[in-house]
Amino acid sequence: MAAERLPMRKLREIIRLKLQAGQSGRAIARSCALSPSTVAEYLGRVALAGLAWPLSPELDDDAALERLLFPDEGHPVSNRPEPDWIYIHRELQRRHVTKQLLWQEYKEATPNGLQYSQFCDRYLLWARPLLWPRTLVDGVATRLVGVHRGGARSPRKRVMERITGAVPASARRRRRGA
Repeated sequence: MAAERLPMRKLREIIRLKLQAGQSGRAIARSCALSPSTVAEYLGRVALAGLAWPLSPELDDDAALERLLFPDEGHPVSNRPEPDWIYIHRELQRRHVTKQLLWQEYKEATPNGLQYSQFCDRYLLWARPLLWPRTLVDGVATRLVGVHRGGARSPRKRVMERITGAVPASARRRRRGA
């Protein structure tokens, strides 16, 4: 999980101590009760933005300063092409075809494509709705969880309600003599 950002008041104090007072990163860290690595990260952003003290009047707004120091935060851009998931899914239905083989074909076609772990994760996200068998019992969406052999002749499907895990009344078999 990513660390939370510093409040803008503390960030402005770091900028002031560096640009106006000329303090070192360690001195700023002691003064603001922060780790030196955190201060170094923020000072790197300040240097990259080319800020000078006093800050210009348009940077009095916290949102403007935040946009300047954190331009692409929260907007990851992937330039890796996605595989054709429908083709992947169909091929996996065939015998002796594995995700590893399909990934190797994908990597040969697109060398800068996804690595194997991301390939598998994204395939599972795409295919999850297709892989979970569902049925309707008493108008409630349920999931098939197993087969219970009630007798020697025929299997009895046991269905559980997806959220609560309770067996619906229509799926229960009455006990004899009870």
